[in-house]
Amino acid sequence: MKKIFILIVTAILASNAAVSYAAERSVSVNPRNVDTQRRIALVIGNSMYKVSPLKNPANDAAIMAKTLRGFGFAVDERINLGMKEMEQAIEAFGHKIKQGGVGLFYYAGHGMQVNGENYLLPVDANIEGEAEVRYKAVNAGLVLAKMDMANNGMNIVILDACRNNPFARSFRSSNTGLATMDAPSGTIIAYATSPGKVASDGSGANGLYTSLLVRSMQKPGTKIEDVFKQVRTSVRQETGGEQIPWESSSLEGDFYFKLPKEGKTIVAEETPEPQPDKEPSAPAPTAPGITVKKAIKKKKSVQVAQAEIQEQPAATPSRSDTYIDPATGMEFVLVKGGCFQMGDTFGDGDSDEMPAHEVCVDDYYIGKYEVTQGQWRNIRGNNPSRFSYCGDNCPVDQVSWNDIQDYIRILNQRTGKNYRLPTEAEWEYAARSGGKSEKYSGGNDLDSVAWYDSNSGDQTHQVGQKQPNGLGIYDMSGNVWEWCQDWYSDSYYKSSPRNNPQGPSSERDRVLRGGSWYSSAAGTRATYRFRYNPDYWNYYFGFRLARTK
Repeated sequence: MKKIFILIVTAILASNAAVSYAAERSVSVNPRNVDTQRRIALVIGNSMYKVSPLKNPANDAAIMAKTLRGFGFAVDERINLGMKEMEQAIEAFGHKIKQGGVGLFYYAGHGMQVNGENYLLPVDANIEGEAEVRYKAVNAGLVLAKMDMANNGMNIVILDACRNNPFARSFRSSNTGLATMDAPSGTIIAYATSPGKVASDGSGANGLYTSLLVRSMQKPGTKIEDVFKQVRTSVRQETGGEQIPWESSSLEGDFYFKLPKEGKTIVAEETPEPQPDKEPSAPAPTAPGITVKKAIKKKKSVQVAQAEIQEQPAATPSRSDTYIDPATGMEFVLVKGGCFQMGDTFGDGDSDEMPAHEVCVDDYYIGKYEVTQGQWRNIRGNNPSRFSYCGDNCPVDQVSWNDIQDYIRILNQRTGKNYRLPTEAEWEYAARSGGKSEKYSGGNDLDSVAWYDSNSGDQTHQVGQKQPNGLGIYDMSGNVWEWCQDWYSDSYYKSSPRNNPQGPSSERDRVLRGGSWYSSAAGTRATYRFRYNPDYWNYYFGFRLARTK
């Protein structure tokens, strides 16, 4: 299914807020820090249509919601909504942004235009003709109206809508895709492709434009216009010039999705002294054995209290603590069991990493390296990896959780062993060198231990090239995301059992950990949690194996 992705950023700025104009008139500028304001987002992904279901929207919504949470947005993430539910969600969003701050609306799913009006289709839509659209779909103008009424300062609307009309046979007109939309002054409108053209849906779990946009958004200090330039270049190269994103902008200030490393996101306004505020220092790392009691968002301080039981980090393994499987050549490290504070103890994590809580795990083995392309081919006889040119010693990529279960079944039949994916608790305990207070797997110097967006060159690398962590395990931060056994729940830490937690009994998505070659530094933290539907794969998804001792 082909898609169009329209991003509309509606920025209602003060009339005297133009940085460029101020510079031309030699007027001093005093930045007003946007990151100190509330950031509110409504994210909707509709996939399970009764007529013409879609593969990617729910996943596109999931990755966008996770990304926005990393930027400090309070996200209301909604999947597969009917007409009434969509209207109620938009109404609630409108009330929230009336309280001020930055508002963001994201929609992925079917969309269509009728008589120059754009409509977002709920999953229960059953439209027999054009005249019914206005009564059975949500007018996209409703979102802009709510933002205009809120007068909250800045708003962003992202519409990722399929260009193919699922009800086209019953329509008189031949209009395709979405029409251009009028928006208030101070607006940037970005299309996944030029008007009248079609956009690629991508061959993985996300649309091409969505994947590249999320990646560019994560680069610190990149102005929104530059984000689009980077995406346009990447999309054009990926499609051989068949798809060229396009923008129209009337913005009058600078906006950053992710803050500059040495400054803050700003909206300019005229005042005598131009002194940008420096970003406040991040909270100092907490000592081992503490529990986070309260975390205040937007880089404020974190209150912690001493836990009753201290962490019991595992010792660095000796040669006798490792073994090589004779049938596959895979190397495994014995992880001595112990107790630790699982979750964010540095005070800069997402809400699903909280609260930090005591977890104890038994002894187990875990792969010294990520499973490689050669090891995958040895069992399955093929190589699904996008980066196949990287070689047999590079991690296998483009594998789903379900693909891995098939791999493990064949592997266990061949070896007589009981290999499996690690639980999320086992993964984090091993990544943190046996439960130590480490920001990344192996310490706090990311470049020495991980391939990520600042040093990867946009691809995977041979396993074991960076420094290992304290247990002698490689690449648990970066290179490829690693699937875990558990189902994902954003509230699981609130009720997790203490001993050998296995995750929720059932949910929609499975857990991924560790970040990848495309991830920002924040995404490679040892406590960072990600998730995806077990059926889906992408070129940054891989895994490593575990085994009960």
